[in-house]
Amino acid sequence: MSVIIIKETVNLNKLKNQIGIILGNQTTQSDSHYRRLTRFFDAPFHLNSLWKYLLKISVEALILRLDQRGGHKYLLMDATSWEFGVIKFHFLFLSIVYEGVSIPIFFVNLSKKGHSNFDERKRFLQMSNTLISLKGMTLLADREYIGRKWFNFLVNDLSLNFVIRIPQGDYKTDLGYRYGQFIRDIKKGKIKAIAIKIGENTFQLIGTKSRNPENADDDLLILMTNLPNKKHKIIAIYGLRWQIECMFKCMKTNGFNLEQLGFSNPNKVRLMLCIVIACYVLCICEGIKQMKTKAKKAKNGVKKNRVSIFHQGFEIVNLKVQKIELFLDWLVHAVFCQSPKNKPIFN
Repeated sequence: MSVIIIKETVNLNKLKNQIGIILGNQTTQSDSHYRRLTRFFDAPFHLNSLWKYLLKISVEALILRLDQRGGHKYLLMDATSWEFGVIKFHFLFLSIVYEGVSIPIFFVNLSKKGHSNFDERKRFLQMSNTLISLKGMTLLADREYIGRKWFNFLVNDLSLNFVIRIPQGDYKTDLGYRYGQFIRDIKKGKIKAIAIKIGENTFQLIGTKSRNPENADDDLLILMTNLPNKKHKIIAIYGLRWQIECMFKCMKTNGFNLEQLGFSNPNKVRLMLCIVIACYVLCICEGIKQMKTKAKKAKNGVKKNRVSIFHQGFEIVNLKVQKIELFLDWLVHAVFCQSPKNKPIFN
């Protein structure tokens, strides 16, 4: 974690030169440090168990805080994919919104090109549901995650709410002449809602003009949802979905350069991604602390800093990881001693 944060990459060859510095051992050759890194990823405990602890500790801390607050929980689902040589990465992520930021709680590597199919998404959410109960939460997703079976599965099998964008033209046949009037109204700038029955469930389509269309064919925002909220509220809720895109950017080009991941072994890939998630969560948590401190100062007339939450936290964490002893000491106090009674959150 220390060397990834300092060097802002997951490439082991680029990390090796930093090992001696953080350990205070600069006489050992870099090749020895490289072998140290590779042995870490070869250890059976690390491959089979460590990734679970890293993910569990991040998720439990987050859910504990959200449960203490009460209120509604929003889930974000999306994928990020790329190729590294002949290796194909396709990470399907589920994250939860905390303080307006996307925090990953589960992922799978589908190792393929193209979008996930219904069976892959179904299995993914079933696995996520064994980690934490998703019941009653609201899932936000883009146009890749649609379909009659999918919408009914979310409601009937997982008791999830959802707000998912659908392509223009979908369910035109189901709605008949009403669909044409619906589209004409939203093209005029109106926000419209229309009920639609799919299987045993009745959902609603919410339509409005897109504020930031990517192209001429992307000018309308049409959402499918089972929420009973008012139209403006549904659109505002869907706006949270963009945070998972920001999360991907922080984990990749604007943070830890995850796309430089060169492992082909799926267990090593999984472990490295969990380490990156742990780094990301540390930076977000520290950034939120900084944001709240600056918000208090802003009330007293001090100008706000426009740096993102992630980068505010990254600047602080980067200072803490320069020496391994200092990092471990700070980590214990920062992560394990945050309860009101100053008792560790985790055993």
